[in-house]
Amino acid sequence: MMSEQVEMDLDEIIHRLDTAGNELPREAIEAARRRRDEIIPRLMTELRRVIDEAKAGKVHDGSVQFFAVFLLAEFRVKEVLPLIIEATSLAKSESDYAYDLFGDFLYDPFQRVLVALADEPLPLCRKLIDDRSLALNVRWTAIEALQHLIRDQVLTREEAVSLLREHLATAIESEDREITGPLICKLCDLGPAEAMPEIKLAFERELVDTFVVEMSDVEDALETSDAHFAWAMKRLGPSGIPDTIKELEEWHAFSEQIPPSEQQEGEERDADAAGRVSHPPRNVSQGSHPDSERPPVPAPALVPTVRNEAPRVGRNDPCPCGSGKKHKKCCGRASGGL
Repeated sequence: MMSEQVEMDLDEIIHRLDTAGNELPREAIEAARRRRDEIIPRLMTELRRVIDEAKAGKVHDGSVQFFAVFLLAEFRVKEVLPLIIEATSLAKSESDYAYDLFGDFLYDPFQRVLVALADEPLPLCRKLIDDRSLALNVRWTAIEALQHLIRDQVLTREEAVSLLREHLATAIESEDREITGPLICKLCDLGPAEAMPEIKLAFERELVDTFVVEMSDVEDALETSDAHFAWAMKRLGPSGIPDTIKELEEWHAFSEQIPPSEQQEGEERDADAAGRVSHPPRNVSQGSHPDSERPPVPAPALVPTVRNEAPRVGRNDPCPCGSGKKHKKCCGRASGGL
């Protein structure tokens, strides 16, 4: 007679999520789903604790916070969104604790979670875009989220362009150089023709970081506006996190196809370039699902970070995502153009 499977208790679920290392903790995630109502408060508590510790200068050496944001988003827990936004403020410190703790969740997944969990996503996105007290990745995420709102028929393409023009005019007036580049990048995705007066003015006043976007990029976007818009819409992921396991099993850091020697060599190259001691990834980054207009973010300094890095491409090589841009002007931005 077969014995019944012993259900994983809450402490064991949390422990396995926190010590997953380089393996996707499928059993713990599935157990969390079965005990959804019980695990939600625990995940929120763990997330709160890790954020508070990071604010005090102590970075949690584990991965529970990483899997917590995915699971809470999958469970559609709206209360997690303010915590995520709060956590990204850690990127304003000298050490980018936000990236250390949450890896590439801060890019494409964060955009989708923002749109899915916000009660009123459009007003929230506009507020975040203009808030100079926030870390750049939060403001940039809000810009990217507008494209999801087009897909979800909250906005038309023309309405989104009009809103971005308003934000760009505000950024020019206030000399907010940090956000002008991201705004122009998104206008290039949607079609920059109507916004050319504001774009030209931003370049004339030298308010644009030309590592992020150059005038030649804008001119290229003018020539291929409709095709580029179609490509940009096609690459969008679904709103929210429908399935944590399906979301993460394709991430490079959890792929069983990466030989350990290759992974270690890649990490050592990263560490050498950044002048830091290398660590095996614990949290995940999303190289297999590129987010083309992203600012460079430092690699983790103190603890392992889950990253989904694809094989390296030269800065001047065509980007492997198929956009037609050079790597340094597309997905290379997410890795600082390395």
